[in-house]
Amino acid sequence: MSTIADGSPSAAQRAHLPDRKSSQPAGGPIQGILSMLRAAPTALQSSEEYGENDEDPDLARTSISERLQSDVNPVDVSEVAVPKADIVAIPRDITLPDLITAYRRSGRTRLPVFERTLDQPLGFVHLKDVALRYGFNGQPSDFDVTHSMRELMYVPPSMPISNLLRRMQKERCHMALIIDEYGGVDGLVTIEDLLEQHVGEIHDEHDRLEDDHGGVRHLGPGSYLCPAKMPISEVSELLGRNLADYGEDDEVDSLGGWVSKILNRIPRPGEVIELAEAGIKVRVIEANARKIEIVQITRGELPRPA
Repeated sequence: MSTIADGSPSAAQRAHLPDRKSSQPAGGPIQGILSMLRAAPTALQSSEEYGENDEDPDLARTSISERLQSDVNPVDVSEVAVPKADIVAIPRDITLPDLITAYRRSGRTRLPVFERTLDQPLGFVHLKDVALRYGFNGQPSDFDVTHSMRELMYVPPSMPISNLLRRMQKERCHMALIIDEYGGVDGLVTIEDLLEQHVGEIHDEHDRLEDDHGGVRHLGPGSYLCPAKMPISEVSELLGRNLADYGEDDEVDSLGGWVSKILNRIPRPGEVIELAEAGIKVRVIEANARKIEIVQITRGELPRPA
C-alpha cells in the first residue's frame, strides 16, 4: 500500500470526510465524479470565476496584485506558506483507491506528487483531472498518477507575495512549492493564501469553521486553547504579554516552537510548563514525537517586583 506523506497525521484524520455513499450517487461514475467535485473544497475556483460579477475580471485580479505591491511592508511568501510538516503529498506509485482516500481525508483538490521523499517533488495532481480520466467507480489496471500530473511552480522563500501572485496569474497556476537554499522543500503556498493577505480569510460553503477566531477557544478568564502553529505575536496580543521577552530565539515564530525552545525538547501531552516571571502556565494538550499540536495557555498575575 502506498504511503501518503503528511507532516501532521492526526490533522488528516480529523478532517471532515464526506460519506462514501453520498459522494457516489446512482447514475454511474460520471455522476459520482461530479458529486465529489461539488462537495470538495477548492484552493480557489477556476480563473473564469474570479470577479464573475465584474465586467473585467482580469482588472479585478490586477487591482489586488497592485495593492499588494503598494504595501509599505511587503510580505514574503515564507510568511504565508503552509509549513513543510503540514503538507499533504502523495508518492508517485500511489494506487487510485489510495489517491481517492487522500483527497477525501485532506479535503484538498490539488496534491503534490513526490518520488521518494517530499524533497523530490515531481508535480501535482488535480482531483478534476483524475476524475475525468479514470472516474471513481472503476479499477483501471493501467492507473499511473503521472498521467494526470501537472507542473509545479517553485519559488524562493524571499519572493514577495505580490510578485508571486502576478506570476500565478500569468502562468495560470494555483500552487507553488517554496524551495530553500539547498534545494529542499520548505513549504507550500496557494493563490488563496496570497489573496487572503489582502481580503482576509476566504471560506466556502464546505470549509469547517472553528468555534472561535483562528481556532482559539476561550476556556475561561485568561485561559485559551490554541493551535501550536499560532504565531507567537498573536498569542502575545491575546494574553497582553510579550512572550518573545521570555524566549531565547527571535527566529521562533509559533507558539509550539516557543514552548519547545524553552524546554529544548518536544514536550509530552499533559506536560505543564510554568513561567513564573511571565505569570503564564502552559499545558500541552496534543503532541506527537515530531511536534506540538494543541496548547492550553493561561495568564495569571504578574509577580511583584522584589
